[in-house]
Amino acid sequence: MSVIQSSKAPTKQAELASVISALKRSAFQFGEALGQLECPIIHIKGHSHIFSCYDLGATHVSPQILAFYTQLDPASVEMFDTVAADTQMGPILRDLSLRKMNE
Repeated sequence: MSVIQSSKAPTKQAELASVISALKRSAFQFGEALGQLECPIIHIKGHSHIFSCYDLGATHVSPQILAFYTQLDPASVEMFDTVAADTQMGPILRDLSLRKMNE
């Protein structure tokens, strides 16, 4: 698994990658319980933050994801439209997936 961009120290990156990997496994297991074969997008909203994780697919080396952690005021978190965000992310995700496949 790779974290595309982070300003954290290497130890924090490894810890973050481990947490995201565990989240993806849990989402996959949850999806299986509901009869879904995959869970390519995960959004978690807290009181003043949003975590979004997009599955870019796997390469020959490892699974690839794009993750965002955003802090906002509580009213903005409440009003944040994940469906609209996912629609806007569609072309970006397709482009990143193609770039990863061509590496």
